[in-house]
Amino acid sequence: MSIEINNNFLISAGSSIKIQPIIPDGADVIIGQECYLRINIEGNKQDILSIESVDILNDPNNNFTISQQSGWVVNPNGGANNVYSGKAVFVLQVSDQITDGKSINYTVYVKDKTSLHNTIAHKEFTYKVNDLEQNKIIPLKAQPEFLDLLTTDNVIGKTNKYFTVSGVITKNDNTTPLKHTQIVISTVTAGQLNSTPSFVNIRTDEKTPQVIEVISQDQQDSFFVIKSDEDGKISFRVYPIKDISVRIDFTTQILNSTEEQFATSIYVFKSEKNPFFGLWHPIILGLEVGGILKQILGTREFQVKVTQYTGYQDTDDIVFYLISGPRSNQTIERLEPVFKLRDIESLSAYRFSFPYDKLKLNKPMALYYMVIPQDGKPRYSTAMGVTYVGGEDVSPTDDTDRIYDKPKIYSSYTTQNAIDPTSYDDEVSEYGAVTLDTIEQQKLKNATLPNPQPIKDIPGLYVVVQGTKKPNDPNSNSIRPLLGSKPLTGQVGVYLTSRTRKNHNHYTFQLPDLTASKDFTVVPIPFCALNRAAGYHSGAEGTLYIEYSIDDGNGTLTYSKVWQVDLDTIELGQDLDDRNGCPAETNS
Repeated sequence: MSIEINNNFLISAGSSIKIQPIIPDGADVIIGQECYLRINIEGNKQDILSIESVDILNDPNNNFTISQQSGWVVNPNGGANNVYSGKAVFVLQVSDQITDGKSINYTVYVKDKTSLHNTIAHKEFTYKVNDLEQNKIIPLKAQPEFLDLLTTDNVIGKTNKYFTVSGVITKNDNTTPLKHTQIVISTVTAGQLNSTPSFVNIRTDEKTPQVIEVISQDQQDSFFVIKSDEDGKISFRVYPIKDISVRIDFTTQILNSTEEQFATSIYVFKSEKNPFFGLWHPIILGLEVGGILKQILGTREFQVKVTQYTGYQDTDDIVFYLISGPRSNQTIERLEPVFKLRDIESLSAYRFSFPYDKLKLNKPMALYYMVIPQDGKPRYSTAMGVTYVGGEDVSPTDDTDRIYDKPKIYSSYTTQNAIDPTSYDDEVSEYGAVTLDTIEQQKLKNATLPNPQPIKDIPGLYVVVQGTKKPNDPNSNSIRPLLGSKPLTGQVGVYLTSRTRKNHNHYTFQLPDLTASKDFTVVPIPFCALNRAAGYHSGAEGTLYIEYSIDDGNGTLTYSKVWQVDLDTIELGQDLDDRNGCPAETNS
């Protein structure tokens, strides 16, 4: 039985055919975009084998044009559970004359092998047209960006040795996501996606990764397409292959609508020992006789210089390694990140920075680097020996016997008189961070007053020291100073360590005696003692330590445990000479 439709095609009833374009119905497309449109078709064996062709007609309104890249092909692997499949590939070219917000519609017609070429299935699809700037950047991020060379087979679905490459595509407002929009992924170096043997395997980013088809225009030009999800997110996986070293620089593009641009890189290389003869060794700044390196007060990172080497190219990337232990049993650690020389104006003048804590204290080590060209084998430098002996830091002493509970810390969102130690309201957690927002609320309120206080007197945090009127339970982990007939005297110690500030301040306090209604005291810490503390270039934040000690009157101090939190109290883009109005003597 068949029925006739208004375009004079004959439609057969009862077909099992399911039509699924690679770009789903309702997707966002871009003005002028060329879409790689693979039409996947599923059905039972009889219906699939009866298909002669798959057609899409050109739009009579000229909102798009269609050209067929490859005709109908049945999947040679047969069908599972009596579900067979095949595909046809088209290029859908969105008109560059259509306007933003319009829609385009097309219909897929599946025709049989009979002399009448009956249409045994058809389905209409609609896409929404969007305008997008030609220079729109579609950045990606690889996590991780570097994997060590694999020495065993990388079984997909059973291993965690892969890169997850992800990003987001938005409209020109950089906020509204583009849904199911097709992105073309390629590489800077030709032939990396269709090489024989393969450099990597490309898969979907899901629990059961599926093959992503690599499309080859010729022996050199290859790419694959992915689409964003409902939230504009893009994601795929890259699986390295056993014994294959490679650097891949991925590019992104919306075909014929945006320019092809570099998006991210991945690296797969063996951590080789440094050679006896290689590129000139790195220079560790501040290195003393015998390879001794001391931490410079006020810094958390040591600096390294690399002289321009023979064969230098601005497309090279550099990764550094630390090696330690006897040569017969050496340990190699790769340092992050990978540095791109194209981002460095002058290699010889640039300073690479690494945290001191990457160096083992008082252990001989050596630093060297690997140069990774855009295409070709890596090269290694010789190594520079270093022994890190530590340096002055600002933190509480570790060898102190600490008895009392940690202090409680409250933010500047509250006031001194409103603090209740039994409440968590406005308490600062050690699992959070002290930021400018945490410490500046009283400063902001003060600025609105008719007669504001001097800024040096404005609190940024409050330290609560709690005592007890009853003897401590010897079986309890909680121990507080025991209040007596006279007030107890003590000091709060505040230690601040950051890239821009290092200081240690003490604030004297008294705990009340037994006759007082309260068993605690509140010690305000000035805003000016806490602001302008910047995180480190590596991304690590500074650290704030707070402790207290009680004087027993005989010259003996009993200390509390240390409260510790991440610290970053500088404004974005703030000049380091800008003290937020604080006097210099309170803001070292």
